[in-house]
Amino acid sequence: MIRIKYSDVRNISCLYLLAPFALFAAAWLKWFVSVPCLLLLAAGLYRQRRDKPTSGRSVCMRAAAVLLLALISLIWCQSAGIGGFFYQSPDHNYRNAVFHDLVSHSWPVVYERYDTGMVYYLGIWIVPAAAGRLL
Repeated sequence: MIRIKYSDVRNISCLYLLAPFALFAAAWLKWFVSVPCLLLLAAGLYRQRRDKPTSGRSVCMRAAAVLLLALISLIWCQSAGIGGFFYQSPDHNYRNAVFHDLVSHSWPVVYERYDTGMVYYLGIWIVPAAAGRLL
């Protein structure tokens, strides 16, 4: 049996939601704007964790059920075209290009040839792109 605390799910969810904002602030904004933004995000995360009572509520699941859910999620994502293993709708061409540029170019992404920066919604890709840059 795997025991998952509700407070852990809440904390991980908040980190997952704040990570794109923090990475964007750190990589795209000038330091005098970035530092206050990051401090405000950290203060909000600290307050969120401090203000919520830590109850012992949790859910218990069998390890086989967790593995089954992970397998279903993996199959779902792969069959949706993520990674290029199955059919991708035409808009994936743009998404793949944005992700490729986020991984391969320095941040903030600037296209010297056109004298412009990347202007696109980045929140969905910025965390995986940061991982891709590290690897």
